[in-house]
Amino acid sequence: MPYVLAVTGGKGGTGKSTVATALASKLAKRHEVLLLDLDVECPNDALLLGIQKMWLVQ
Repeated sequence: MPYVLAVTGGKGGTGKSTVATALASKLAKRHEVLLLDLDVECPNDALLLGIQKMWLVQ
């Protein structure tokens, strides 16, 4: 059964990307995971995971 988990907040700099990346990384050990960063100004999940960005949408 698929589930959707959202990490949200109304203020910048509170660690949402860090929490979402850590959660996705831990869940990926046992489940199929899609991590989607919708931060328009500064998506940094790829940086936190240590991978290079594959594309840039402008």
